[in-house]
Amino acid sequence: MARHPKAVLFFAALFPQFLPADSGPVILALLVSTFVLVKFIILGGYAIGARHFARLLRKPQHARRGRMLTGVIFLAFGALMVWSALTAA
Repeated sequence: MARHPKAVLFFAALFPQFLPADSGPVILALLVSTFVLVKFIILGGYAIGARHFARLLRKPQHARRGRMLTGVIFLAFGALMVWSALTAA
């Protein structure tokens, strides 16, 4: 029994369109392992980036800048929401 049925359904829906009708399970295993490797590299990059930003945000001056940037982003989202509400209709 598969531990992650969503992954099995994903691969069952995605990969058959890329497989020739007469191909065996080796080609499917190659496609799945390639997908897993690429996904591992991408998620590893996210983890390394998050570790770098966590180190930066431990410094007080960077933490202050991060809070200010977050505030500016939230203010911009709020302004967009108000603008959208005023221009709708």
